[in-house]
Amino acid sequence: MGADRVSAGSRVTVRGQVRNASGKVRVAIQRRVGSRWVRIARITTSRDGSFKLTMRPSATVRLRAQWSGQTRSGRAVLRTSPAIKVRVR
Repeated sequence: MGADRVSAGSRVTVRGQVRNASGKVRVAIQRRVGSRWVRIARITTSRDGSFKLTMRPSATVRLRAQWSGQTRSGRAVLRTSPAIKVRVR
């Protein structure tokens, strides 16, 4: 996931990829609200683990992606991306 500076209400596409996942998996996109992370979307990846979400933020927002599941080898994991900040003018 990469950061951007955008105008309020303009479209922003958040992209990422879950590596070592087996097939299509569900990813939670989370937004920072105060000291907590709140899920704003749950999306299914493509077979290669890539995902994207288009949104129209009205204010600056911090986002991250989180995935829990099994790797191709069968090991249970919880993975969280580094947070990004989308700055809204």
